[in-house]
Amino acid sequence: MARLGPQTRVSYGPAVFGLFLLVSVVYPQVPQNSDLTSKGVQVGQVFVTPLAVGAVSPSPLWGLTKRPKQGYHFVLVNLRIVNTTLNPNCTEWNSKIVTDAGHKYGNQIPGAPGPPETENLPFQVPSQGGYAFQIRDGETPVDLSLERLYKIERNCWKSEGFSPVEQFVPTVNISLEGLPQPTSQLEPIQPCPPQQQTPSPRHKPSYTIIDDFSYPPIHNEPDPQRKIELLEHHIAHAPCSALNPFLYYDALQTYYQLGDFPSTIKYADKLLALGDKIDAASQNQVRIIRADAQGKMK
Repeated sequence: MARLGPQTRVSYGPAVFGLFLLVSVVYPQVPQNSDLTSKGVQVGQVFVTPLAVGAVSPSPLWGLTKRPKQGYHFVLVNLRIVNTTLNPNCTEWNSKIVTDAGHKYGNQIPGAPGPPETENLPFQVPSQGGYAFQIRDGETPVDLSLERLYKIERNCWKSEGFSPVEQFVPTVNISLEGLPQPTSQLEPIQPCPPQQQTPSPRHKPSYTIIDDFSYPPIHNEPDPQRKIELLEHHIAHAPCSALNPFLYYDALQTYYQLGDFPSTIKYADKLLALGDKIDAASQNQVRIIRADAQGKMK
């Protein structure tokens, strides 16, 4: 049962009594290049796992509203990082992508999509995000190169009052071979699978990579017209998203803010049709907004 409001989907570490057993195995390791069988690698204080890589088409959900320059295409790398130390994370880097032609390209497209959060990341808290690059047509990405920022990390160590024990490795290359394609909002729309008549109360919705990337910038978009464009695009191309109750609620509020009362009622009805998938307090709030919108149409 969802409660409609700001999302916090962060899993914190084990209880205090478990920390003693973990200290000896989670302290920073010496980073090394990943190989073809290992999809993750330790980089300073964090463990970095690449999740997907591939070409993506321009889409407002990725921040890729313009086409790549002639002779180039966009490539997206999705990854997850986890702080494996008991100290707030100080590891920082510049990301580049290495192709089979031996060329290296920088992260040239800020905000497409949001990169993983690294600054002061707490112990065992995961962060997921991605980097977008422009690479030449005909080239294939083979490695993600993380070039660490020693001066920034050193200042962070001093401010946090600790010194890392591992050797500082300035550049870490992570293999991208064998990874799946990133989930794309421009894929053909597929029908939602049939739902169980009586869903298990223990069932938890599965959030996809695209959900993780796209919902925060949509929810936080300050321009209501732009927000509606993003909401409608996501809802149309991801009809089975586990985040649809929250997207519907954002659409309900934004359409009401814009004075579009027919659309407000439309999304109120979508939300109420979800039944016990949203909590009673949220249902009542939706009914109040719907009644107000209905009254303003008369």
